[in-house]
Amino acid sequence: MDTQYPQHVTEPEDIGYGVGDIKILDFGYAFRPKDGAAYGRDVFAPGTPCTPEFIGTNKKTTRPFKAESWYQGQLIRFVLVDGWPLFRQYLLLFNDEELQEH
Repeated sequence: MDTQYPQHVTEPEDIGYGVGDIKILDFGYAFRPKDGAAYGRDVFAPGTPCTPEFIGTNKKTTRPFKAESWYQGQLIRFVLVDGWPLFRQYLLLFNDEELQEH
């Protein structure tokens, strides 16, 4: 097994089963980042609008949690209001220098 990928969770409470009416699922990380490594948009959610950190050419981030949080936020918004992409037209108005990672 590749150590870059997390193991699957199999506990009933981890996959949304339980006694309550509301189910909160922990998606976890899509992969385990390595310290000091920089990741491009190709390792995150293919087919979805990119995060602000990845707009432009060959952008990379050393903080993949920020990108995963963005994608999870888009998923939650899509489920709640049945629509996306989130802020896509607004983000395209900026140039690369204005979209520095914060």
